[in-house]
Amino acid sequence: MVELGKYHARTFYINGLNLGEERFIWDDKLMIMDGGNKEGNIAVAHILFEQPMPEMGTNTEDYVDAESRLSAKGIHLVSVFLACFKLSNSMSYYPRINRSMHGGHPLKSIEDFKSYGHKNNPFLNTDMPKESVENNLKFLENTIPLFDKVMKNIDFEQKRQKNPLALSLPIFQKIHGIDIESVIDYSTVLESLVCENEGELKFKFALRTSLLISNDSKSRKELFDFLKKVYNIRSSLVHGSEISFRTFSREHVDIVLNLENIVKRALLEYLEFVNSGLSKKEIIGKLDEKALGISDDQ
Repeated sequence: MVELGKYHARTFYINGLNLGEERFIWDDKLMIMDGGNKEGNIAVAHILFEQPMPEMGTNTEDYVDAESRLSAKGIHLVSVFLACFKLSNSMSYYPRINRSMHGGHPLKSIEDFKSYGHKNNPFLNTDMPKESVENNLKFLENTIPLFDKVMKNIDFEQKRQKNPLALSLPIFQKIHGIDIESVIDYSTVLESLVCENEGELKFKFALRTSLLISNDSKSRKELFDFLKKVYNIRSSLVHGSEISFRTFSREHVDIVLNLENIVKRALLEYLEFVNSGLSKKEIIGKLDEKALGISDDQ
């Protein structure tokens, strides 16, 4: 099998990230640069894999298999990075992946990767609000401490269901806008953190999440009641009900905004537990002990 280069870089476009002539590089594995249209407000993320691709046409099955695996790993990594970006910065909008555009290219060295100049596309554009290059670089730098923590605890070869962060962060990243259907995605993120295949899901969903993010008994009770309400809305949406876009109200807007804040706090608190070496099962155990008042962590 003929192989192209020692490395292979996957390329993904990000709407709403303006870098001008600047480049942002993380750990010689991720490089983000301008998409080629100075007015386009689109960046290109390149992810480097120490894995060459077979030459196109020499073995179609090998090529398609390698292409699929690297594309899946690449978009997963970019999704996790943008989730950390969203958690680390306060903005009115957040960059998002343009899933209709991606590609790949072989490289011989890491230095080639860092100096790589992709083919510019002057027609790329997005109507997302545009931040200055200086602000975008600051936001990217703000993201790195959290992203470093996350990357120590994610194995992209592992099935996502076995790693709540690998599952929940990409879901969190793709939620944009304020609509009642976002309740489903936000609830899925929280469920992946604090629930297993067990009974009384609504109760455990609300109790464990409130214990995860609050140490004050009064605010915890308010969170518990709110999250039970959220779970009822989520169940109604999933199983079909009168709740829909047509009945979207100011109350629902407030619910979604409050839930977004809760999910952000829950992800950050959960990551601290994971970073201390605890598994999901151990984290749930600590939360249940806390509920019973037998934990040292009051």
